[in-house]
Amino acid sequence: MSQLAMVLAIVLLLVFGSAMASLPICDDIKEELAPCISYFVKRVSQPTDTCCSGIKYVGRYLNDQNTRKFVCECIRAAAERLGPVNDRLIAVPNKCGLSIRMPPVSHGNFVC
Repeated sequence: MSQLAMVLAIVLLLVFGSAMASLPICDDIKEELAPCISYFVKRVSQPTDTCCSGIKYVGRYLNDQNTRKFVCECIRAAAERLGPVNDRLIAVPNKCGLSIRMPPVSHGNFVC
């Protein structure tokens, strides 16, 4: 029975360990989205190519539920410094010509 428990523990470690290893680093997410700040706070009317590249980078992590939640929490923490989330943050993928669904927003806050 202890061998079965050991095998099960190893399998769980491999499965969940690989999932944990695939989480992005929050600082990387913030760095990739930094070029978008001037667009988010309405200093410019269109996102830059660098902003769109950052959105594309972040979009890679929005398909899986676990990484989506992690990315959402990261963006929410960073966005708190900018004030209430506006519609530009949600619409930026479309402005960049990307079909990425950003985390939902309710009453100016991300719903993670």
